[in-house]
Amino acid sequence: MAGAATVIWEMLEVEPELDGVIVPVGGGNLVAGSLLTAAMLRSETVVIGVQSAAAPGATLSGLRGAMSTAECRTSAGGLAAEQRGALALGVYACAAGVDDPRH
Repeated sequence: MAGAATVIWEMLEVEPELDGVIVPVGGGNLVAGSLLTAAMLRSETVVIGVQSAAAPGATLSGLRGAMSTAECRTSAGGLAAEQRGALALGVYACAAGVDDPRH
């Protein structure tokens, strides 16, 4: 997750007024690292996590508030995960500015 956090850090170094980023959720490390980094460096930056319907494990985990596993029917690198990582789920659940996944 720490390595994934550097992605948005570097983006904010290049574009300090970055309005938002769209990141794949997958196992959750990139979106969790992005949320943490944006909160620390520029709270105005919106982080939007996207999840494929072909790999809904992360969305189900968010909806249920607990680790959930779902069949992964994609090989898309950033989206292919049967479930979200436990640490990422905790960060995601606590991060300010994360929309309810049901919307």
